Amino acid sequence: MVYMSGLALGNFAAARLLAFFKQEYKLFALIQGAIGIFILAFPQTLKAVESLSGSLFSPSIHTSFFYLLGKALITFLVLLIPTTLIGASFPVMVSLFAKMGVSKTIFIGKLNFSNSLGSVFGALITGFFLIYALGARTSLILTGGLFLATGTLVFLASKPMFNPKR
Repeated sequence: MVYMSGLALGNFAAARLLAFFKQEYKLFALIQGAIGIFILAFPQTLKAVESLSGSLFSPSIHTSFFYLLGKALITFLVLLIPTTLIGASFPVMVSLFAKMGVSKTIFIGKLNFSNSLGSVFGALITGFFLIYALGARTSLILTGGLFLATGTLVFLASKPMFNPKR
């Protein structure tokens, strides 16, 4: 539920952000970098959710209905951040390619297909190979690093290599 909510919210937010950001490359770079930072901070985020839910909903037994409901709500709100960023990335990519003059009719379908297929393979490779081969912590570091690297490379690619006015 949180993933689909984040995708919807991200699509909505992207429409608003694209009105303010005239350079989609930089917006896409910021989104990718923010996803990477969230991934790298995820272990600490889980500890914070546990601590916050324990202090806000402190029953004597941590299996009570209100404790579990409160923890689920806090977790939902925290995970809404990266899923919203993920949801915003696709409309920004579409806007980038549209400004480059790429045909919208067939290309958007192909872009959505490749984006979705990449998500499927990422989940498959992570769930069945990376976690077993590298462990959860190293897999998180690798994934977060890849998102940060993507954001950095896109940001650097958006800057001119030289300044012709000098």
